[in-house]
Amino acid sequence: IMVMWFGIGEWMKVLFLFVGAVVFLIPMVRDAIQAVPQAYWISARDLGASHWEAVRHAVLPMAMPRIADAVIV
Repeated sequence: IMVMWFGIGEWMKVLFLFVGAVVFLIPMVRDAIQAVPQAYWISARDLGASHWEAVRHAVLPMAMPRIADAVIV
């Protein structure tokens, strides 16, 4: 399908590698976020953070080492 959409040029090769990397990284990122203790979510929400603020300021900093490890692998 990608060959039909993007031809056989350089762009298709880059897109193919990108899609392959994203498919590999999505489960790794999900696992890294699920490994963050529930107490961080609850604490951020108790301190008045919205859902996305809790993700941005409490969960992602705790998950970043595992996400970086997944990207390096």
